[in-house]
Amino acid sequence: MNMKANTPTKRGLELRGKRLKVTGAVLLVVVGVGGLWHYWTHPLRPWMVRWQVSHYLQQHSIIGDFAIPFPFPSKAELAKAPPKVKAKAKEAAAPKGKRTHKDFDTLAKEYIELKIATLALEREIPESEKAIEIWKPRLERFTTELAKTKAAGATNLTVREAQVASLRKRLEGFEKTAASRPALQAKQEALEPIAGDLWDFQRAWAAEWQPVEMAGNEALAKALAQLAADARLKIRQATSYEVIYKHIGQHLWVAERLLNGANPQYQRLGLSLALEASHYAMDEAQNGWLAARIVEGYVWPHRAVANDLNRRSPFNLENLLNECGNIFRGNDEFESTVRNYQILLASASSPQGADQARVQLSMAYEQNGDLKEALHYLRQVKDTNSFSWVLRRIPRLEQQLKLAR
Repeated sequence: MNMKANTPTKRGLELRGKRLKVTGAVLLVVVGVGGLWHYWTHPLRPWMVRWQVSHYLQQHSIIGDFAIPFPFPSKAELAKAPPKVKAKAKEAAAPKGKRTHKDFDTLAKEYIELKIATLALEREIPESEKAIEIWKPRLERFTTELAKTKAAGATNLTVREAQVASLRKRLEGFEKTAASRPALQAKQEALEPIAGDLWDFQRAWAAEWQPVEMAGNEALAKALAQLAADARLKIRQATSYEVIYKHIGQHLWVAERLLNGANPQYQRLGLSLALEASHYAMDEAQNGWLAARIVEGYVWPHRAVANDLNRRSPFNLENLLNECGNIFRGNDEFESTVRNYQILLASASSPQGADQARVQLSMAYEQNGDLKEALHYLRQVKDTNSFSWVLRRIPRLEQQLKLAR
């Protein structure tokens, strides 16, 4: 038997090794792409995100344990769900402004439309008055020159007559706008009672939710106020990120224990603490990744407690998710931004909230270069009057998409 014929040559071994390396590299790329796809389509579970946040803070903080003395409610209180009768009665009441006798949603829409018209006139009237000062003497000069030319017996006057007619028409438009000051004053006066009622709603809602959240637990109220005050002071005086991460960790340690209960009253307090921690991460620590992970791990899973119908309440779902969206957008997280506004679109309590989500989704897709999806969401906007400012982008996006094909 010829053993030499079955023995691999050195050259053959080298080629086999290179093939294995190439195959391994290809497999790594495939696994990497697959991992990214899986992350985008199957985001991490909240508990895993919270573990990431905790691990990161422990590594980058001056301490590894964020536990602090804190007067938590009893386990029975944390597990207690308050009756919903009062909330239903309040929802059915549909309060109205004392000046206009209209509800908040009606007033908000009227205010936006009236304010836009007022701002336009406030800009256009002074511009028209200035234009009259410039164009009126010019028209008079052109008219005089035309009359002299006619008197001199000139025959080819078509160009000069067209200039005079164009100037006169333009000046008439400026004079019409400049004469709109009474209309502007009427709009400004109409805004006053609407703005007054809107501010009344805001003050009433702000005064309404705060005492309810703290009712019957003065020790907890004082501890939360002290925790917030200490964090603001220490973070303002911090000379290193480690100090900031320490206070973020303490905020989240308290927040998680309040959120883990079943009582929405205390879950809301935990939600506020988590959001505050996220803002500290974004603004003070300049760490958008951490801010976004706090939203994913602490805020999103407990968004159900943000069920206030009051549009100015911090626990209105639209307000909460818009705040989350700002954090994701600030960290250039396209996938998380889209996921955030898809959540809002699926659970918005008002048609305006759903349209707001569609607009935000369109803007996110456009920024990411997906013009087809951007147009898809813009075309789904129902309230074309309130969102006319963004719907004007449709022709331009259609043109860009056509050129890209």
